[in-house]
Amino acid sequence: MTTIDPPTQPTIPEPYPPPGEADPPQQPTIPEPYPPPGEADPPQQPEIPQPAPPAPA
Repeated sequence: MTTIDPPTQPTIPEPYPPPGEADPPQQPTIPEPYPPPGEADPPQQPEIPQPAPPAPA
């Protein structure tokens, strides 16, 4: 007898979990507002290399 394969079923993706239970909805990263100048962080200035002190004789 010839074995007849059953019709292939399309792959059914699992339903996504309700939002807030398994995975929270991905939100874009919102950068924090910069603090007013002079309050939190002073403006970054390039470091000026100090001249090496003379070695003691």
